[in-house]
Amino acid sequence: MKVGATSTPFHIRLRELRDAHRLSLRALAASLQDEGVSITHTAIRKWELGDEQNRPPKPEYIAALCRVFNILPSFLLEDIFDTKTSNKDRISKWSDVDLLTEEEHESLLNLKRLFLNGNNNQKTGQLINEKGKH
Repeated sequence: MKVGATSTPFHIRLRELRDAHRLSLRALAASLQDEGVSITHTAIRKWELGDEQNRPPKPEYIAALCRVFNILPSFLLEDIFDTKTSNKDRISKWSDVDLLTEEEHESLLNLKRLFLNGNNNQKTGQLINEKGKH
């Protein structure tokens, strides 16, 4: 398995997601059970340890993890599929936004709105100035 320079390995991404959602290993196992897959907390721990002999989880486990964390499989498995095209790609720099808490995510959205509204206000002001000059 080749890991790209910007890819996050599955075992690290899984741990980051679990930590960001403040789930214990047992709580994640219970959430996966709610999604229809049976797994123990020790099996999840083995995934997080990233033993090179361990293969990625079966597709049904990946699908359940994606439902629990509300993410796309490509985000969880980017080291396998190497979906990031470039460090300079603006969208790829936001691929880890799912690691934010709800409060942090809302703050980020508010900041985005502030910038966009500021840019719109500047553009509107420029248009008014241009109209006044004609």
